[in-house]
Amino acid sequence: MPRSRSILKRVATMFRRQPPKDPEDVGPAESDNRETEQNEGGIREAILLCLLSPEVVRIGVWGMAGVGKTYYVKSVAELLQEVKVKLFDYIFYVNVSYRGSLRTLRNDIGTELGLSGLEEEEDEEKAAALLYDKLKKRKFLFVLDDLWEMISLEDLGVPLPTQENGCKLLVVTRNHKVCDLMDTRVDIKVSPLGKEVAWQLFCKEVGDVVQQPAVEPIAKQVVEECGGLPLAIKAVGEAMAGKTDADAWLKMLSDLMHCRPVKETWKKVFTRLKLSYDRLESEVLKDCFSAGSFYAKDNEIGVGNLIFAWIIEGYIDFTEEMALSEVFSKCAPLVKKLSDAGLLDEPDDQRRVTINRMMKKLAILVKSCKCIIKNGQTLLEAPEKEAWEKAERISLAGNQITSLNQNPNCPNLTAFTLEGNFSLSSISPEFFGQMPELRFLDLSLTKLDCLPESVCKLVKLRSLDLGLNRCLKNIAHIRALRQLLVLDLSGTPLEELPEEIGELTQLRHLLLLCTVRLRRIPSGIISKLQYMELFQMRASSFAWQTESRSQEATLHELLSLTRLSDISLAVRSVKDFEFLYRSIALQTWEDDLTIDCYILETSTRMSYHAESNKWKTEFEEEDMAIKLLS
Repeated sequence: MPRSRSILKRVATMFRRQPPKDPEDVGPAESDNRETEQNEGGIREAILLCLLSPEVVRIGVWGMAGVGKTYYVKSVAELLQEVKVKLFDYIFYVNVSYRGSLRTLRNDIGTELGLSGLEEEEDEEKAAALLYDKLKKRKFLFVLDDLWEMISLEDLGVPLPTQENGCKLLVVTRNHKVCDLMDTRVDIKVSPLGKEVAWQLFCKEVGDVVQQPAVEPIAKQVVEECGGLPLAIKAVGEAMAGKTDADAWLKMLSDLMHCRPVKETWKKVFTRLKLSYDRLESEVLKDCFSAGSFYAKDNEIGVGNLIFAWIIEGYIDFTEEMALSEVFSKCAPLVKKLSDAGLLDEPDDQRRVTINRMMKKLAILVKSCKCIIKNGQTLLEAPEKEAWEKAERISLAGNQITSLNQNPNCPNLTAFTLEGNFSLSSISPEFFGQMPELRFLDLSLTKLDCLPESVCKLVKLRSLDLGLNRCLKNIAHIRALRQLLVLDLSGTPLEELPEEIGELTQLRHLLLLCTVRLRRIPSGIISKLQYMELFQMRASSFAWQTESRSQEATLHELLSLTRLSDISLAVRSVKDFEFLYRSIALQTWEDDLTIDCYILETSTRMSYHAESNKWKTEFEEEDMAIKLLS
């Protein structure tokens, strides 16, 4: 079916997207809430343009729950019925989610047409033929709202829309995959509202009360927590209309931030949102969405970090023979499915995905009995240990906890973070003794000087973050963590790399960034880490050399790790860099190998990218100028 270059170009222009040069390769026209702020008129105009174009006969309108898809489509349909020029003989609007079988849907259309005998006909093919005969000479717009799966128009008895018959199909769905299944030719994505448009809608709902100096700053934070969803904005607006008490607004903000939607209004909102979660095709996808919401910071997470979280949690099959890049490529379809379902935004240019604030709240609520999240609440003590027993994930980040003296029983706990408890200096020796399933542990930005003995019981741990622990001296107990994939010791005051790290033979990522006191890496540790893919030592005091001195690790040992794909390090001299240069040229490395190397002798930073197969310096332009002048 030919596509209309002009209509696609106009729709794409509205959403700041450049149309492809070849009209046969035109993809869906979408908006992107990271780049533009859509408005009501823009979406309606896009839909109307498609309906007015003879070439576009199948249109998709999609987006996450609560963004106003149905509102936009209905307003356009009403507009068409009001205009004097009649575009269609019939406009059928069907909310598919409220219908049962294909038969029920067919009978409802027949009733609207006044088609007698259709409901009595038991034979499906004959019933479809009756409806088809009634519609075949009519020009109609068929709107399928809240569609979750493909519907065969032929089985239903609806003639296929073509340019020749002037009929059109408009599909409204939360899942972009449904647009593909229904073979839509132009897809219009309805994204959450931008800040300004969301604020305008909220002011319209609440009234002048939000203009009061004591209320306005709180109200703006409340709107931000609604994630740009008109459904949530209107629900909050109804609840807060006419309320002038700043304390009431603070209570609403607190309820939103800490996911306490106890009011009936909120139950309706989250029931609508949860349907997208419930309709995911597998429990693995549901777990992946839930994990992404937990690990995302400020509602954003890199695609690589998201997939790594899935690996750490055990949702993705992973063996020691597999490279992480291989796993990442296999997981790309999972990211796409969550994005198509409206639970994640599509990855941006930096390969980061955004999770809408309301969807993140939904994920927390779905796991409310299994997830404890008390971030930034100035807690001086951890929750009572009884509250931990059912928990699968716990986050106590950004509090003021100074010690953990409990011995909690957490048989199902997989993730635990204490990041940013700057005064946390003491954890009881037996604290981690009853956490057999723990896979992710974040103790960064605390004041611990050593790890408690019970860490050795965390035999399933895959990620340990000890970064920016400025008092850390003893990590001997990590020797038992044989399943560890990620170890972050960045910004710690370690002076010598502990030999116990050599026991972590499954390690894939070792981060030693900003280890300004690190002076020695004993030989024989690094060579044991044959599966390591990422090794980061930027701004470390340790400088690598070709020749060994006092049984220290050498460049020979580091470069024996053939799986490395991302390296940052310092070398002592130009001679050492020359060895690195020759080794990279002679050996077979990963196609995506990147190296960041600082040469102490000349204070020069060099970088290498396998794609270009070239070394570059920070002063490349100046070097080129010198060569030209000479």
